[in-house]
Amino acid sequence: MSRNLAKLNLRNIIFLLLGTLFVLLLYFILHNISYRKALYKTYTRVLYDHDNKTIITSKVSLKHLLAVSIDIAERGGVELKAVRKLVDVQKVISEKEDCSKINLDDDQLPRGENTEVKTMLESVDEKVLSEQIAVWVEPLDCFHEYKKNLLPCVATMVCVAVNGKPVIGVIHHPFQNLTVWGWVGHGITSQLKIGKTFFKEWTTEPEIVVSRTEARLGADFAARAFGGEETITLAGGEGFKLLQVLQGLVSAYIHLSFTKKWDICAGDALLQTVGGNVTTLKGKPISYAASDDVDNKGGLLATLFKHDFFLDKFKNV
Repeated sequence: MSRNLAKLNLRNIIFLLLGTLFVLLLYFILHNISYRKALYKTYTRVLYDHDNKTIITSKVSLKHLLAVSIDIAERGGVELKAVRKLVDVQKVISEKEDCSKINLDDDQLPRGENTEVKTMLESVDEKVLSEQIAVWVEPLDCFHEYKKNLLPCVATMVCVAVNGKPVIGVIHHPFQNLTVWGWVGHGITSQLKIGKTFFKEWTTEPEIVVSRTEARLGADFAARAFGGEETITLAGGEGFKLLQVLQGLVSAYIHLSFTKKWDICAGDALLQTVGGNVTTLKGKPISYAASDDVDNKGGLLATLFKHDFFLDKFKNV
């Protein structure tokens, strides 16, 4: 019994802290939290009639939502660092927990302004109807590595989709003190060096990153496409792998099984901001509308350059 209580208390500590990330979003997005999906439809400027359970829509400032998303991701990172210091997360049973009973009254509202965003995008803004917005949150990417104290890939991520298309992406690496944000059509943070070159040798000897969980399967898939001349890099964390593509450190990222959309939406938005692509392995764009399935079941191909080249290579594998 004492062992069970210890596990329960540990889990409560972990998820009360991680729940802060969700809690803060609730002030800006009106909808329920469903397990760890944290998919929301609306934002603070939506007026909610609790008596009639109806939503009165209004327009939302995407610039403001970008600043809020950055703040939420960074606050989540603070909690991850605190938890890592306080408890032995090796003993955590699951990363899924019901956060519906968390008290929201004492939480501070997120900041709606960010210095870098304000400086880079001083005269830029877009306003869209709140019902067109879906927000996807990943409070702890690279969970298994986090438990093992392998921290470089650990991230919190927030993505804003409008009519199913990812338009704002934020990936925060708390243990690297790095926050990467991008807004499609407007700009990307200066805190990360973006890849500029598709190396000539990558057409015959590409460098491809795959998930550790798909090490053998991914390597075999790539070998059948490139005849064994490719270089395979194994990594954890969807956000981490997508940032490797963004930085031009690898030529492509492939994932063969299904992925959760909260894991890939932010990286998708970031890559699209600089002209890259994220699609299924058949080349189909991934939709992130609130009404969509949370699973992306068509595999994944992410590139910064020559997306069609890789699609052609993989189409007959």
